[in-house]
Amino acid sequence: MEALPDNWADIQPDTVYFSISGLLVSFASELLEATVIGF
Repeated sequence: MEALPDNWADIQPDTVYFSISGLLVSFASELLEATVIGF
């Protein structure tokens, strides 16, 4: 696991990251594409 990046563009889909609050998070590629495009 890696620390959650500060930049959306650095987040890889389906990778588990840990946040500064200790939560484990992961993002689907569809969500990342929509966020980067601006939907």
